[in-house]
Amino acid sequence: MKKIRSGLRKETPQNLMIGPGTAHIGVDMNTFDPMDESTWGRMLGATKDGNNVLLETEYYDPEMDGTIGPINGARRLVEAVAKVETTLLEMTKENFLMKLPSYTISQHSEAYDIFEHNGEIATTETQNLLIVGEIAGSRLPVFIILLNAQASNPFELTMGDIDSDE
Repeated sequence: MKKIRSGLRKETPQNLMIGPGTAHIGVDMNTFDPMDESTWGRMLGATKDGNNVLLETEYYDPEMDGTIGPINGARRLVEAVAKVETTLLEMTKENFLMKLPSYTISQHSEAYDIFEHNGEIATTETQNLLIVGEIAGSRLPVFIILLNAQASNPFELTMGDIDSDE
């Protein structure tokens, strides 16, 4: 019988990240309390395919005479960029304006609003971003906080299909 190696342990099922997690913006680090959801900022809403958190790092390994490779302890961090990728399904006025910072809303009628470009070049707006996840064996949430995060991808609105029997 062939043995297959894996990192599976008896405790593995209790240490898995489960569920899509939630994304919140505008969390104030001066008042943030992990046990008080009212301090978590504004939840963005429903997502598709969960939230993906990525930390990209770039290092510099100085070349030194007389060595044949990198020297332990000489490596220096040059850049660290944290990213969150999410497909936000819930499109509220606030969520639209987050992606369209140089737009304003005016009321067209009781039922409709108009989004208009204000003619200015928008400054880069930043907000604290909080991702809240769960680990299977814990009752406590996991928090990932990106300070001064900014929406950097292009605005894209996918109009999905609705399955219908009609």
